[in-house]
Amino acid sequence: MSSNDQPVAPFPASLPPYSPSSNTPSYSTYPSANEQRLASNGADFLYRRLAPNAIFEKCHKRTGVSLTLFHQEDGASIPWYGRDAWIEGHVSLADSVHVETVDVKLEGRLDLIIAEGGKKSTSMLSNLSSLWRSSKLSDQACPHTLPFRIRMPSTFIEHDGLRPLPPTYDFICPGVPGLSVHSSYTIRIIITRARKFLWNSTQQYVLKTDFIYYPRTRTTTPVMRTHLSFSSALKIAPEEYFQVECRVNTRTESALAPINCNLFIPSSQAYAITESIPFHLHLAAPKPSLDALFPIDRGSSNNFSRAISTTNGRHRTIRVYLLRQIRVEVRGQRVWRTAVLGEGQLVGSPPQYDSDTTRSGHETCEAMDWDGTVQVTEKIDVGGFAVDNLVVKDFIVLEITPPNPSTNPLLVTRHTHPIRLVTDTCEDIWDV
Repeated sequence: MSSNDQPVAPFPASLPPYSPSSNTPSYSTYPSANEQRLASNGADFLYRRLAPNAIFEKCHKRTGVSLTLFHQEDGASIPWYGRDAWIEGHVSLADSVHVETVDVKLEGRLDLIIAEGGKKSTSMLSNLSSLWRSSKLSDQACPHTLPFRIRMPSTFIEHDGLRPLPPTYDFICPGVPGLSVHSSYTIRIIITRARKFLWNSTQQYVLKTDFIYYPRTRTTTPVMRTHLSFSSALKIAPEEYFQVECRVNTRTESALAPINCNLFIPSSQAYAITESIPFHLHLAAPKPSLDALFPIDRGSSNNFSRAISTTNGRHRTIRVYLLRQIRVEVRGQRVWRTAVLGEGQLVGSPPQYDSDTTRSGHETCEAMDWDGTVQVTEKIDVGGFAVDNLVVKDFIVLEITPPNPSTNPLLVTRHTHPIRLVTDTCEDIWDV
């Protein structure tokens, strides 16, 4: 054996004994009989919505031209399409003699009108697809039925590049100045026929139908649902909440301290128009400031009793609501209107902090708390969007109005925080 050779360890006569590991314990996302779910973000519940399978038909009796569109809702009076959808169907001709061309054209327009400010119209979509062309090299007649399948584009070219196509949208607001927004989409079937008795002359027939374009959007994360108190939920899952801060200020001549307001909302700040949005409201200030907001009930011994009601006389002291702003600019004139989409429901809850440990400067603060939910109750089908000179934005608003606001040392507070409203939750699955 040379000096470079290494000794080789002897091979064991037999392998060591082996015992199979125990089976992994069974696991389920659903609680057993002696367990309970503390909180859930809904990710384990998915809802599948099947694509519609009915048809939409429209016919022009005088010309004998009819349009059939597939994958529509049963009994729908107008076709509906989503983002990147396939527009599929066929054109039928009762008489195809002398037909030279058959085309399908998709059109989209945005019309903005400000009374006394003018009108602006933008062509967002103009796509022409040929279904049939006659040829001088062939005497083949046009078929009586022409199928088609066209992809709905999701963008259009604006001044600074590609922008998403806006949804079908209508908004009319009278007043001074009046405001009108109209975003619309159309399918046109264009048929060109040769005239029977005029040489080298043609005639066009058009069958038109409007359609709804609703590009679906989803939330990024589910909203956590829990039966725990807010303080307990905040401890176990602080990442689920976003804190909106503002203050109820006082008049310059007043000696009262401002009231600190903290509105806690789900952290994604994007919510479906169909879901309920939970929130928690916490107010903290020295007792005189809270007394100015909620006059002392002599039959009550604590702030919790006063917090049960958020109304004072004829006005609501505290409101949490959803607000939509529609802003339009035409020829340098900018106009905006707002609409309340839903009012929040508040229920007083026990204070989440000890008053002895909550301080503002050198004064001991007291706290008042509410739990609540807010949801879109007005009829809307789309979330916010921006295109050309039109911006539709959504907000969650905290509004605090002290009693006798013209003389109260506390000022009216209206704090708006931008959120994003979308069409569906991330738990929804659509077959398209």
